[in-house]
Amino acid sequence: MNKYEDFFTFSMKSLLAVCGVIVIIALLMGKEDVGIGFLGSILGGFIGGFFTLMGVRKTIELQESEKALNELPSKILTLEEIMDHLTEIEDKVHEWKENLYHIKSSSKLRSDLTNMNEYFISKGMELRKLAVHANGEVFGEISEFFIHENGISSLSYYISIYEGEKSVLDDLVNTAKRKSYFRNSEDYRNEVKELAEIALLDEITFEWLQNKIDEKIGKIISKLNDIDSLLYVHQMRYQEQLR
Repeated sequence: MNKYEDFFTFSMKSLLAVCGVIVIIALLMGKEDVGIGFLGSILGGFIGGFFTLMGVRKTIELQESEKALNELPSKILTLEEIMDHLTEIEDKVHEWKENLYHIKSSSKLRSDLTNMNEYFISKGMELRKLAVHANGEVFGEISEFFIHENGISSLSYYISIYEGEKSVLDDLVNTAKRKSYFRNSEDYRNEVKELAEIALLDEITFEWLQNKIDEKIGKIISKLNDIDSLLYVHQMRYQEQLR
């Protein structure tokens, strides 16, 4: 129920209440004719006010509809620009993925990881400024992914495990203690499962490290494709509204 329907319901209830009071008073005083006159005046005023309200409401709706229609070309161009940026980002990530197995040291892996993380932060800020002119859903998805959930910065954890700077067993115990910090039980179970699998490995090899980073990069690419698909859906919807 919108604000207009709320107002109409309130008005009807108020009118019925007033009419009821007038009828009761008129009957008690034996002045039915006077009561009918009052009711006629009130009903006439209500009907006039009702049609005035409907006219104002229709005018506002038409203005809002016209404004939304005029904003569609700008939204479509904004989505196209964001999609162009996403294509550039995907190409960059694919290049990173392809070069991964040509790297021979963890220090180089960490250096590339740092550069990619800085690149994502910069691109995320740029895309959020564009997405604010698209719609709330697009802005939310881009903000969530580029600012919070792309997972690039967390890849350094696997490098630290390989280099012996992190103890998986200690982290497994700490994760169990921090269960309440996870957003949902599925995230917690996945974290524990991954740490347990790493802890059971006979040896942490450089090949394992490359494979693990390659797996995470694949998920990043998949998420970028999901966002691109979402943008395409909105773009098609806006173009359909223009026809």
